[in-house]
Amino acid sequence: MRVLLVAARFGGVSGTGQHVAGLYKYLTRSGFTVDVATADNSPHLNVPGLKTPTFALLSALAHAGRHYDVIHAHNVPQALIFKTTRGKKVLTLHGFFAEQEAMLRGSLVGATAAALEKKALSWADSVTAVSMVVADSAKRYRPDIQYIPNAVDTEQLPKPLSPDQRMGVIYAGRLSREKGVDIIPELAKKIPDVQFSIIGNGPLFSKLANESPSNVRLYGALGHSATLELMNRSRVFLLPSRSEGLSTSLIEAMMLGLTCVATNVGGNVELLSEGRGYLADYGVTSLEAALRDALIEGRDTSPSMKYARENYSWDAVVKRYVALYEMLSSQKRSKSWTIESGPIRHTYRLLGRIHSSVY
Repeated sequence: MRVLLVAARFGGVSGTGQHVAGLYKYLTRSGFTVDVATADNSPHLNVPGLKTPTFALLSALAHAGRHYDVIHAHNVPQALIFKTTRGKKVLTLHGFFAEQEAMLRGSLVGATAAALEKKALSWADSVTAVSMVVADSAKRYRPDIQYIPNAVDTEQLPKPLSPDQRMGVIYAGRLSREKGVDIIPELAKKIPDVQFSIIGNGPLFSKLANESPSNVRLYGALGHSATLELMNRSRVFLLPSRSEGLSTSLIEAMMLGLTCVATNVGGNVELLSEGRGYLADYGVTSLEAALRDALIEGRDTSPSMKYARENYSWDAVVKRYVALYEMLSSQKRSKSWTIESGPIRHTYRLLGRIHSSVY
């Protein structure tokens, strides 16, 4: 079976990028022929706010008229490729697309994103979501959404260190408003005797650099293995999101045996409920209290490690994607949207030359 995976990111610290890289690895291992379209191998405008939409457009043009058994797009903008390719279409939702766009860019953009999300869900033969709360939210547009969770490649994880080898609080992920990282400097000021580490890059990096006290260290963007090593040496993982799908970094932290503190939103609840971590409202007072409890109590993390490894490893999750692909492939092929691919590919090549000359 030939599969095309489409995502703005592949690998790295990004949760979606890790998901797609893991899916590629385990599908290939299962005997599938897998192509990947990402911003790393497709032209795009490397401008804040334009990278993802221009990648979505140009990748759709690049693959115009091509046939795959399954075209699997990750996140709403990438669904544009469904309109130019032939084969069964799967869309995976990694978060609250319209909500996050409204949070980052205002209500007008959010309304446009909501309209696009509704359309994109109708283009797919099947829609999956990486967390139960994301699936439930999107069912207002389409009731048959399947829950297939985010997953972690356990082969990449270092051996968990013992509690006495760990210290400090760590965050790893995108430095943007929806992730709530702008609250970390205030939390660090409230708990000055604890070292806070921040790994990642994004639009809030400069703000964090300017506002952080001396007990906060910003590492910037690191490779995945370096990030995991730093997480493994930390005592508490902090995820102060305003909005969240199902965080890969949070799952990794659970698998490594860190005590986890996260806001009471999205997939955080799914992961940390039933005593598997500390949940708090977004705000300095609530998160500070949760962090202090996590640092003092020394809760046994072995149950959360076991839960994460049993439910969110790629060995388990890839089987669900394989079953979905095989079910769709067994169905009668639906009619595809027809296009004149020649002019479109000419436009793509022209835009590619412009991109190469500018960037």
